[in-house]
Formats: sequence, C-alpha cells, structure tokens
Amino acid sequence: MSAPDSPAFPLFLGLLAALSWWLYKETSGEKVLSQVASENAADAFVEQMIIDTINEQGTLEYRLSADHADYFADSRAELRNPSLVIMREQGQPWHLNADRAQITDQGNLIELFDAVEIRRNPEPGQNAIHARTSHLLIRPDAQTAETGARVVLEIAESRITADGMRAFLKQGRVELLSGVTGRYEQQDKQ
Repeated sequence: MSAPDSPAFPLFLGLLAALSWWLYKETSGEKVLSQVASENAADAFVEQMIIDTINEQGTLEYRLSADHADYFADSRAELRNPSLVIMREQGQPWHLNADRAQITDQGNLIELFDAVEIRRNPEPGQNAIHARTSHLLIRPDAQTAETGARVVLEIAESRITADGMRAFLKQGRVELLSGVTGRYEQQDKQ
C-alpha cells in the first residue's frame, strides 16, 4: 500500500472510488429494474389491427379490430380502443367496444376493460340491447361473455342495473346475476 504523501496514493484512491462505484451499480437494483422493464416491453406492435376469424364453413365468426396492439413474449396482446363484432347464425351480430383489452390463452380469452359497451340491434320480435360495464371476459369460440362488475342494461324503455352478468351471445340471451333493479318508462305515443 502507498503512503498518503506518495504520488501513487491519489491514483490508488481513484481506483478504489471507481471500484466502489462499479460495485454499487452492480448491487443497487438498477440491473433488476432494467430486466423487469425489458420483460414488460412489447416484442411487437401493430397500428390499426383487424383480425377476422372464419369457421370451418368459411363464414365470418368474429372480427376484432383495435387502434393499437402490443404483442408480448408470453403470448398475450394488449389492445387500445378494441372493437369486437361477434356474428350469429340467426339474428343481429353483437358489437362490443372498450377503452382497452387483453387477449390471452392463444386468443381463446378476450378481456375488455374500461367503458365497455355491448350492443345488439333490434331484430324481429326482439328489441335492441345496450349494456355498459367496466370489465367483460369473452370466450369467442363459445360465444359467451361474463362479468362480476356492475352492469347497466337498456332494452326498449327499460333500464336495469345488476351486479354481474352472463351473456350467451349465440342464443341472444342475457342473465343478470345479483342486485337487479329496474325502471320502465313508457314513452308517450302520438
């Protein structure tokens, strides 16, 4: 070791400081944070995405579109402003929109989040349906949708609220799960 009045002593202190700085950087967690950030980063993205799913007969089953989609290594995708149209053999298709979505399970699960809207136009013998909620889990192949969140359902002059819903989209049937309350306002006919 050099004496404090030796000319090599400042060099020794500089090397010691550099080694201390390097050791601090390696153990401070910055490396862990950068690894976590890179693991959460999308592997690919698409702007103005449209996916059409066709059945074995060549008929459109559903169309999923979004303003932006991020694809991740764990086989999930996150969408901004998704729109899903689920076709039915008989009757009007279902239109589902939200602020964002996540697709998992190789496309077998679609979760819609924030300002979720579900619509079906009127058809012979049935009124239009319009529902709003904050979260909806969709199984496109089974044509089902469900939520445990608060739902506001409007059919004709009726407004119904409930905690939770199951929708069997193929059959055009909706089940409200609990806490169901409703209001009917008859429109004046002139």
